[in-house]
Formats: sequence, C-alpha cells, structure tokens
Amino acid sequence: LTPELLFYIFLPVLIFESAFNMNVRKMVESAWSITLLSIVSLIISALLIATALFFLLPLIGLPIPFIVALLFASIISATDPVAVLALFKEFGAPKRLTLIFEGESLFNDGTAVALFLVVLAIAQNGFHGAGTVIEGIGMFLMMVFGGILFGIVMAVIFSRALRYTRSNEFVSITLLIVSAHVVFILCELINIHGIFGLHIHLSSIIATTIAALFLGNYSRHILSPKSDEYIEKSVGHLAFVINSLVFILIGILFASTQISLSELWLPILLTIIVVATARAISIYSVVMPLNKLKLEAHIPMSWQHLLSYGSLR
Repeated sequence: LTPELLFYIFLPVLIFESAFNMNVRKMVESAWSITLLSIVSLIISALLIATALFFLLPLIGLPIPFIVALLFASIISATDPVAVLALFKEFGAPKRLTLIFEGESLFNDGTAVALFLVVLAIAQNGFHGAGTVIEGIGMFLMMVFGGILFGIVMAVIFSRALRYTRSNEFVSITLLIVSAHVVFILCELINIHGIFGLHIHLSSIIATTIAALFLGNYSRHILSPKSDEYIEKSVGHLAFVINSLVFILIGILFASTQISLSELWLPILLTIIVVATARAISIYSVVMPLNKLKLEAHIPMSWQHLLSYGSLR
C-alpha cells in the first residue's frame, strides 16, 4: 500500500463516488454546519488531541514532540462515517442528518490533509514564531480556497467536453470517471512545479470534490438516463471494491510491522479516550453556538451525540 497507489489510483474514485451523488441544493441548506464542522471542528479536535497527548503520554513513559502529536491529530481528526451511513440508510435516518454526516466527511478529508501538510512543513523547516503561524494560516487558506476555485474551473472544462461526446455513451462515461484522476493529478503537478512561475499550493482532495459535485449536479443532464444509471452503478461498485482493497492492504501492512501490542496497549487505550473526548468537545463547542445564532435549522442534541461518536475513525 504505497502513497502513490492510494492517492493517485484509489482516492480520486472514492472522492468522485461520494461527491457525484450529493445534492448541492440540500447541502446549501446545511452549509453553515457542514463548513464549521469540516474546518473549525477539525482544527479544535486536532489541537485538543495534540495537547492532551503531549502532556499525557510522558506520564506513561512515551514522550513525543508536540509537532509529532499534531501530525497524528491532523490525521485522526478527519471523520470516517461509512459504516454509520450504511446503517442510516438501513434504518431510514433523517435525510438532513445523513447529509451533515456525509458533507462533513467529504470536505474534512481535504481540510485534514491541508492541515497535515502545513504541520509537516513546520516540522521540516522549523518553527520561527509568529511568522511561521501566519505563513501556515496563509498556506492552509490557499490550499482550501485555491482547491475550490481549481475544482470549479476543471468542472466547467469537463462539462463542456461532455457536450461534444454525449453522442457516444462509452466516451462520456469514461470521461466522467477519469475526470477525478485528471483533476487530482493536475493539482499535484501544480503543487510540485507551480504555475506561471508562482509556487502555489492547492488541495487536490478539495479540488476533486468540488469538480465531482459540480459535474454530478449540473452536468449529468447532458447524459442520457441510461448512461446516468450506468455510471452511478459502475462507480458505486468500483468504489466498493477499492474500499475493500484499501482495508485489506492496511491490514497486511499493519501485520507486517511487527508492532508489540503487549507494550503499546496502554498508549493505544489512552489515545482512543483522548480522541473520542476531543471529538465530542469539538462538536458541542461548534454546534451549540450555531444553534443559538439560528443561521440554519436547529440541530437536536441527539444528532450532536451521533456526530460526536458516529464518525470516529
């Protein structure tokens, strides 16, 4: 399971499958909650986890630098509600609740990777006071908003291309499926080589998400009903196969590391408690003020409990 295999082959398909089938109009109705949960809640969770682990792990004989704790916290704070969403579908959970879960998961993958890369850059180049903080915030905002803009531009290009290929269903379907990989890889090339001499950082995940959202909501009318049904089923099946492969490969990778669980069970248990607690605090501290401001429909306390523990990795 190499980073190249995961990021360039598997991940674009998984992002495309989730975003292509989401309803943008319904997402807009819950835009405040999805945005705050995928950005503010993620940052709160990451800071709480990093701080707690930095102070608690030395007490059990496993001291780690704060920057390493923050790297781990950036990864673990992203949500993964695949199993929960399957249960929601089975039991007929409220559609808005399902949408908030799925929307947060879709966007905070991008924000989590952006945060991770910012922290990694600080770890590699060192911390130099307020200048480093300002630079990090600027890089994070550039990755998020630059990714959104690039995703929209690429979606417009692919949408235009679909108009020329709609007479050939197989070409249209192939074009849609490869659009995710094209957007993702182009973003990575821009991050490596820059554009017009400028060194730019874009979030590949956010760009791919936005492009797939746009194509799924505003361009699928170009396809015939038969093609639309075919691509929905084929991409869904492909995403299922890839998800399964990823977890199998992760299992094989973990088994080959020869980690001694007898020595690490206490740090693992402590970390699980810290992560679960930080997730809960990050949800309640964001949703409660949102409810008081009445920027959108009220989110019940029972939903907040589900959001706190239903999306933990």
